[in-house]
Amino acid sequence: MQTIDFPPDHLAQVRAGTKTTTVRYREDIAPGRVTLVFVGKETTSKVAATVTRILPGRLSDLTDADAEAAGFADRAELVEQLTTVHYPGMPEDAEIAVVHFEV
Repeated sequence: MQTIDFPPDHLAQVRAGTKTTTVRYREDIAPGRVTLVFVGKETTSKVAATVTRILPGRLSDLTDADAEAAGFADRAELVEQLTTVHYPGMPEDAEIAVVHFEV
């Protein structure tokens, strides 16, 4: 079964249903059943989910609505996190995938 890794601070948003997408760069994810894995320093949590659709696009095309569905306040916060924390050096025109999931 596929897994998708997340920082532990995203667990509460996923469980609450306020985070329903994730933006991925150069990751091979397919629709279907997945395990969302939240790895912290001392604990690891897992949540069963289903990837319902994957929308390809470019980093530069992300919107505030995309950011909110991914659990961020706005596009600027999402892009900053993607380019400095998750994928340092990601170019502004990078091809990304907006992965929609349900728990």
